[in-house]
This record gives sequence, C-alpha cells and structure tokens, in this order.
Amino acid sequence: MKKQIPITSTGGEGVVKALPAQAFEDARSLDGHPKDEIRILSFTAKQRTIAREKYHNTGDAGGPQYLAKGTGPFMSVAHIHLIFWGAEWVGAAPAVDPLAVRAAVGSICASAYMDAAYDYGNFGSVAWKTFYMQSATEPPAKFPDTSVSSLLTTLFAGNLVPLPDSENQIDQFYVVFMPSTATSGTLNTNGKHKFYSWTNPATNKTTKVRYAWLLNGSSIDFITTVFSHELVEAYTDPEGTYIQIQPGNPTNWNEVGDICQSVGYVDGIAVQSYWSEKDQACVIPYYVDHGFPHSFPASGARLKVTGIRRTYSKKQRVSYISEFQVQDPNGNVSHLSQADAEALLLQKKNTFYVHGNDGTEADVKIYTRPVTGSTYLATVPDESKADNLLSLPGF
Repeated sequence: MKKQIPITSTGGEGVVKALPAQAFEDARSLDGHPKDEIRILSFTAKQRTIAREKYHNTGDAGGPQYLAKGTGPFMSVAHIHLIFWGAEWVGAAPAVDPLAVRAAVGSICASAYMDAAYDYGNFGSVAWKTFYMQSATEPPAKFPDTSVSSLLTTLFAGNLVPLPDSENQIDQFYVVFMPSTATSGTLNTNGKHKFYSWTNPATNKTTKVRYAWLLNGSSIDFITTVFSHELVEAYTDPEGTYIQIQPGNPTNWNEVGDICQSVGYVDGIAVQSYWSEKDQACVIPYYVDHGFPHSFPASGARLKVTGIRRTYSKKQRVSYISEFQVQDPNGNVSHLSQADAEALLLQKKNTFYVHGNDGTEADVKIYTRPVTGSTYLATVPDESKADNLLSLPGF
C-alpha cells in the first residue's frame, strides 16, 4: 500500500521541491466528467478512451493562464534511459527497489499520462529504452548539477549508454536516480531537468544532452512523482525556450508542472498533475479502462463505505463490487478498487463498515467463493438490510 507523499514543484531549471501540506485530491468517477474531457482513440485492436482528471487543490493554478511560447525545441518521440548511480542500488536491501522503479516508469510511459503534454507540440510518444547501474562510483554527498553531466559524459565515452545522437529524429532523455545518501547542492531540491552540449569525438558533431536527476526519498511514490514532473517538463520545454507559463523566465523556468501541486494514482503509480492549456486546469490524463486515479485513506482509520460500483465478471459469471467510495472520521473521501480495499483489510491498515439509515452498522469483511476460490467483500450478516453494502448508492 502506498503512502501519500506531498510533493510540489516551483520554478527553476526544472526544480521540484517538497510541499509541507497534503496535495492529494480525492479521485472522482467518470460520472463527473463533461463529454469534452473524454476522447476516443481508435486503434486496429480496440478503442481506448482517455479522460483528464482535473485538480483544484491548494497550490493548483486556476484559469486563465497564458503561455509564454518561444521558438525553442520540444521533444516528440522520446527514448528514456534510466541510470542508477551508487552501490546502494545493487545492495541487498536498497531503500527503493530499482526494478520497481523501472516497472513504474514503464507503466507511466504506457499510460495516457502524457496525453495533455502532447497538446503543446507534435503528437509523440515516450518509452523507456535502457536500464544502467552505475555502482562502481558514488555521487558526492552534496552533489552539484555538473557531477551529473560529468557522469553522463563518462558513460558516453565508454559506450555504456546510448549516445545522444544515436537515433535519427528520436529525442534521448537521460534520468539519473540518486542513492538515498545523496542530497543536492541546490537547497531543498528533489529533482531537476537540464541540458548541456556534448560533442561526439567520432563525428565532431555537437548535440544537446537533455537529462534529469532525482533524489531517492526512500519511497517509490516520491520517486515516481518527481519523475513524472520532470518527464512532462523536459518533454514540453527541454531547454527552457519553448513552453513556459507567463511570466516566463530564461533561467528560472516557469513550466507546466510548476503551477500544479496535486498528486494522483494512475494504474497504482503516483504521478503529479500538470497544466493543460486546452483544459485550463491542472490535470492527470488516464485510460478509462485502466480505472481513474485512486486516492488512499490514512492508515488506521475506520472507514465508512458510502457508495459502490458493481461489475460483472464473464469469466467467473458473477456480479461483484469492484470499487468503493469510503469516508474517514474526518470526512475525507477516497475511492478504492476491490484489490486496494482487500489489501488494506489484509494488512490491517483499515477497517470498513456500512451505516444503515435505521442506525445499525455492519462491518465489511473478505469472503471466499467455495468453487472458484476467488475473494470478494461483503457485510457481516445481521438483522438489518439497511446496513448491507448492496443497499448503498452507485457512483
């Protein structure tokens, strides 16, 4: 179960800084989306529906916002190279599993998360391509940005990662993940994207190297939130000369992630919202068939189930409750999938109950179907029908 890590981003060379207050917003179901927020993509295999979840928390900009659009480059088709710096990453118990990071990056790239970013230029794509462990050296404990660019130049010289000019018409983006022991020389900074010029000694051709570094944070949610922020900004404004939000700045870049603070979950991966010029809001795009971004309640809270969503399984030929709307004692509302709710119960992170309009209450427990062995959630039987899960409204 993922812990909510409040993250924000401010101006600078793609800088991401920590936010002292919660920035997560309760997810909403598709029922709350106007039609113009949803579009259908037709592929040869099947149709995919994309929706854009809008966020209006503290720190999320509202409209109108205006672009400071320059003439500089943006990325179109981008290949991402993941570089894990330091021996910690290959140790017996790293603070965060690098394989989990790789899987999370792949999930973000395969999702619809970048959909609003494509509005700023050619409709492109992002994909992670290589995975490299630089465990023989360590970054300085308080590293400057130049140590990262120097590392990349060394890796290029040894042909250890693809070269910046290795693919025609493909943008290369290098992301360096720091060990948990490293901190940035830029105060209170969790991540940054930049660029520098590199000359290929074989061809004497000079290429701009687009890269980012990310602190560890000892949490997969922390890493993916900062990564998603840097990915969007590097894609739309890799050199600080294309897409900024007014007022733009040649050195203190005011980019599409810098005026948004909310974080949501897409396919279980924490990502940061970013500004959509088209929607005039901070958004997180997602494929509808993958489920909307879910939020997670605080550990230990007793949760009142206030709504359900039912699904029919053709394979098992049963109807079951697939999603739950829950409310904690402070009135905060979250949406949970069946798997998320079962995980919270199994890990004893939360308990669930239904409060009937007749004043009765019944706990929600995990049950197992005798034939298939599949699990489902249901209320503990009592003398009242009013406190049964199936009595709750849909959402």
